[in-house]
Amino acid sequence: MPRFVSTLALCLLACESPPALSGDAAPAARDAARDGGEDAASGAPDASGEDAGTPPDAGDAAAAGPRADGVTGTLADGEVVTIAWDGEHGFGDLGPEVLVFDRFEGTPGNEIPLESPEVGLWTGAGGNPALFSEETARSGSTAMLAYDGESGAMRQLRLRFEPRDELFLSFWVALPEGSRFPGRDHLPSGFSMDSSWKFTWVFDGSDGFGHDGRYDQCLPTHTGRGAFAIGGNDGNWSWLSNDWFGWSTWTRITVRGRPGAEPSVDDGEGFFQAVSALGHHRRELDDRPMYQGGTERFDRLNVPGWIRTGGDGAVRPHYDDVYFAAGPGAAARVELGDAEDYASCTNLVMAIPLRWTDTELEVRLHGNRDMETFEGAWIHVHDADDRAVGAPRAIR
Repeated sequence: MPRFVSTLALCLLACESPPALSGDAAPAARDAARDGGEDAASGAPDASGEDAGTPPDAGDAAAAGPRADGVTGTLADGEVVTIAWDGEHGFGDLGPEVLVFDRFEGTPGNEIPLESPEVGLWTGAGGNPALFSEETARSGSTAMLAYDGESGAMRQLRLRFEPRDELFLSFWVALPEGSRFPGRDHLPSGFSMDSSWKFTWVFDGSDGFGHDGRYDQCLPTHTGRGAFAIGGNDGNWSWLSNDWFGWSTWTRITVRGRPGAEPSVDDGEGFFQAVSALGHHRRELDDRPMYQGGTERFDRLNVPGWIRTGGDGAVRPHYDDVYFAAGPGAAARVELGDAEDYASCTNLVMAIPLRWTDTELEVRLHGNRDMETFEGAWIHVHDADDRAVGAPRAIR
């Protein structure tokens, strides 16, 4: 199975916490920026006659930009850096195969093209193509508008790929100020009485979302009255609380899933995670099989999975920064967080792995509106088994 990785390196330590064929090729590696400047140890006098060995002033230090131990390159949005391991245990040889990563940057009101992602390609769209929107965004200036309440139309992007059985999916979602939760007959809590929103949907085969014995899971789904689940039409993996859902704020939803040795019999392993201004919520997915009869693979992802039509103009869900990896190394990842303790992070940003070895990582960094610069952030690394690799690294 191909591995999604490229070139450069990073020395890091880490911390932890629901149709056509896609382009899987890794983007071309970019050189990491290197520190410039003269060798102060040379002792050569400068123009003022002072010894060049004099420590730089505060302005020079600031110009150097933020740094982290063992990290080579410029710590800034869009830059490629290298992390090198110097501890007893390495990163592991198995890195992720990232099938798609999309920040949805484009002209407001325009259709989102299939070529929009920075990694991979969308392979199709629903009957109503998704739109770039400037009403709100988690990173950059635009996000994906997934439902047009005025016309009552869900707007969807689709990804098809070779079958996999393990996944790691992360995306940000928001209902802008004044937007209502999808569905009808809303409760005082704001949730609808009916099943109304499948945030994303992975399934097996072009019609695998039906009651047909083929694998399907919504990551997550709102089943009505504020109840959420990791589940589909052919079985539920786990029920979820609703205290993680943020109103008028961006929430990052992450789901990791790996089947047991006998996928339809043995308990799977994984987690549902939600981070936002409300805090950090995590639910382990380890007490039921990931696959519950029928097929034991998937080859499609729809974003959103489904939204009930019939809402008015106040229904305007937005998505941003969709990251999807699948296959044996799916959980291996590098993230920038706003806390040293991973379980305390309320903002986590995915870096894009370009090269992954046991001793060196090369990743492209990305920020968001609450992490436009990385000073004060922490670098967290997890291996393919979702184990934190070492201690997190402070960026200062």
